Amino acid sequence: MNKGLPKTAIEELNPIIAGALKDKAYAEAVKAIARKIALEATSRGTNRREITRLQAEIAKRAPEMVPVLGRILANWYWHYFQQNRWRFLQRTATAAAPGNDYHDLGPAPAVH
Repeated sequence: MNKGLPKTAIEELNPIIAGALKDKAYAEAVKAIARKIALEATSRGTNRREITRLQAEIAKRAPEMVPVLGRILANWYWHYFQQNRWRFLQRTATAAAPGNDYHDLGPAPAVH
């Protein structure tokens, strides 16, 4: 990361995540997972997918990791809201209750 090589940093995080999960070093695994998702979003030029990716990670991780990953997810939701607040304020009221989808701002790029 310090050398400005995010794709290489992502590749280097995979064995760190695997080793941390194997050793049940959950704090290290959480940090590496969050950093990997953030780096992938940054290298693609979009941060919209990081929320969905982190939700998927939370669903498959050990219960000991869920509270911290959930807090990171909440922070990313807040950051997303701050970046797009102007869009939310320009919306008109609807008759039906809003859904759970925050991606209604247009199509997101495909994840490869």
